[in-house]
Amino acid sequence: MHINGEVLTSERDMVTAFNDYFVSVFTSEDISTIPTPVLMTSEPSQFDLSDIDFTVQDVSNALFKLRIDKAAGADDLSPRFLLQLKDYIAYPLYLLFRKSLDEGSVPADWKCANISPIYKKISPVRGLTVDF
Repeated sequence: MHINGEVLTSERDMVTAFNDYFVSVFTSEDISTIPTPVLMTSEPSQFDLSDIDFTVQDVSNALFKLRIDKAAGADDLSPRFLLQLKDYIAYPLYLLFRKSLDEGSVPADWKCANISPIYKKISPVRGLTVDF
């Protein structure tokens, strides 16, 4: 991989180069000035999220199905950790999800993501050149 004429050979350097590039082209938008949408119809919505029915057991079952070989999310909580605590966190998560659906909104943190490119080894025949 070539960056500004320099050949990067270590996987770490390549991933760091990709991350630096993505950070440089994305911006952090000021969301404090986004206007509230105006309801365009007087009829109640047919997509009322409060009608979604689930139980504490459903949340517990979903936690049980987490794959412990997967990476942690933006919250840095590993699936293994969540699985080990499922009996203690199922009810609080149920309350949080229920409130979110009843109010029709989600916490701002749930809208955040930590995106990192994953380097895949490339055969010497195909090679890769990226000029930033």
